[in-house]
Amino acid sequence: KLERQLNNMAKWYGDKEIDLETRAILRDVMSSSEKRMRVGEKAEDLLGIMMESKTKAIQEKGNKENAGLTDDQVIEDCKLF
Repeated sequence: KLERQLNNMAKWYGDKEIDLETRAILRDVMSSSEKRMRVGEKAEDLLGIMMESKTKAIQEKGNKENAGLTDDQVIEDCKLF
């Protein structure tokens, strides 16, 4: 029983590490996408389209809490693909 619990804990920590690494990579990609958008480049991929949509919603609705997707929502959507 203890061995199974330890194996489950090891798997959970491994999964958590992968999740954190994935999130860090996606945040870097999102940052690059935002920089490209600021200089006028158009989105060419799903992430870019999502970021443009997020930015447009914030601009239209003001910087409100429910305006557009959050960064975490964009990351979760990216992880599904």
